Amino acid sequence: MRIFPFILASILLFSGCHSTTSNPDSIVKKKRESSILFLGDTSFGENYQEKLKTNILETKGYDYPFRNFDSILQSVDLTIANLETPIVDKGTSPLKDKKKYIHWVNTEKTLITLLKHGIHTFILANNHSMDFGNEGLDSTLDSLQKYNMTGFGAGRTTEEAKMYFTYQWQNDLTLAVLTGFPYNKTYNEKYNFYTNNEHGGVNMLDSEELRRQIQEIHKNYKNPFIVVSPHWGNNYKKITKSQVDMAHKIIDAGADLIIGHGAHIAQQTEEYKGKWIIYNLGNFIFNSPGRYQKLNVPPISLIARLTSTEEEILLRLYPIFTDNLITNYQSRFVTKTEFQRATTIQNGQKGRDEYGYYMEINLSRL
Repeated sequence: MRIFPFILASILLFSGCHSTTSNPDSIVKKKRESSILFLGDTSFGENYQEKLKTNILETKGYDYPFRNFDSILQSVDLTIANLETPIVDKGTSPLKDKKKYIHWVNTEKTLITLLKHGIHTFILANNHSMDFGNEGLDSTLDSLQKYNMTGFGAGRTTEEAKMYFTYQWQNDLTLAVLTGFPYNKTYNEKYNFYTNNEHGGVNMLDSEELRRQIQEIHKNYKNPFIVVSPHWGNNYKKITKSQVDMAHKIIDAGADLIIGHGAHIAQQTEEYKGKWIIYNLGNFIFNSPGRYQKLNVPPISLIARLTSTEEEILLRLYPIFTDNLITNYQSRFVTKTEFQRATTIQNGQKGRDEYGYYMEINLSRL
C-alpha cells in the first residue's frame, strides 16, 4: 500500500507507476482510443454570484467559465460530472435557516449550457442534491429527463437511488460507475437527505451494497471496468481515516478504480493492492469565491481522463487552477511552473498534450 501525500507544493506523487518520461513538454501522439472525462464539483453558483458586487454570470454569460476547457470537453466520447446542485430555480428551501449553503440554478440556462459543452451525465449523490427536499429532487430528475440527460446516485425510490451507470465502451468493454454519499448524522437526521422506504433521496455509500452490486455487474457484463465515484472528504483538507478505510473496503469489494470528489481540492492519491484511489478531484466549474487563500491551501483540482486503447486502459490526471479570486471565475490548466511545483517527485509518467500538463497511470488489468 502506498499513499502519496498532499502538501503545499506537492499535489500528486506517483511513485513507480508506468515508465518515466524525462521531458513533460513533449507532445504525446494519440493512439486509436475512446476517452471519458470525470469532472469534480460542478455548479454555476447562482446562490453565490447573486451576493457578489459583480455577478460573473450576468456580465460574462454562462459560457464564460468553460473557455479554457472547451477543447478537452469536445474531444471525448462521454463526460461525467458531479452536479453540485439541484436543478431548481430560486425559491424557498425547506432547509432555510437549517443548512448554511443552499444551492439553486437558472434551470434553463444551466441545462442548455451544460449540453452545449458536451456534459450530459451527472452524479447526484452529494451534499446539495436535496437542498430543496424531495420537490427539488423531482425537479432535478424531471429536468434531466426533459433534456435527455442522465443522473444517477439519487432517486424517488431507494431502488432508483442505488442504480449505477453503465456505458458500452470499446468492443466488449463496459464501464460501470457506482456512487454514494457517506453517512452523515446531520444530513440524515436534520436534513433528511438519504433515501429510505418512505421517501426518495441520495444513495448512501455502503461497502457491502457496493460489493453486491459489483458481483451483479460481473454476472451481467462480460468485461466490466468498475469505477466507484464517492462524494466525500472535508472541505480544503487532507484525506481522513474514514475515507481511507472505506476506499480500501471498496477496492476489496472488487472496484477497479476510485475517483472521488467533494473536498474542493485535489486530495492524496494512493495505490492499494494494485488499484488506484484518486481520493478527490476537487472542483471543475464551481462559481463560489472559495477559501483557498484564507485557508492557505493550493488552489489545485483535477480533470480525470480515462482512455481505452487497443492495448491498455490509461488514466491521465490534469491539474487545473481553480481559485476564482485569481482567475476571475475562469479556471484553467496549470502552467509549466505550477505543474513543476505540483509534482515535486519526478517518478511516474508525466507529459503534456494539446490540452495541458498531466500525470498518467496505466490501469491495464493482467
